[in-house]
Amino acid sequence: ALVAPLGSPGGFVDDALAELGHGRRRIALTVPHFFLAPALVAASDLIITLPERVAQIVCANNPLRIVPLPIKLRAFEVMMVWHDRVHRDPANMWLRDQVLKTMRP
Repeated sequence: ALVAPLGSPGGFVDDALAELGHGRRRIALTVPHFFLAPALVAASDLIITLPERVAQIVCANNPLRIVPLPIKLRAFEVMMVWHDRVHRDPANMWLRDQVLKTMRP
């Protein structure tokens, strides 16, 4: 299975496989969100690659097993963006703070 937020195939795993000279993955299912995929994978014979922290969260609620990848992937950044008009909005500031607390190790 593949998580493709923008609907297009490919990504970190495909880039790493290409660098190693491997062919393309066989994708049987594409979903737009990281948190949708684990329930579908748990009910099938599919596998999926997820960021480790996401995998830890979803495995707590699904009968899945985390296995390290046999290949090295490059690191990536996760960023938050918001419109300047809500920069000082108390509710938006609270939400951003909650996201940061969740994402920090």
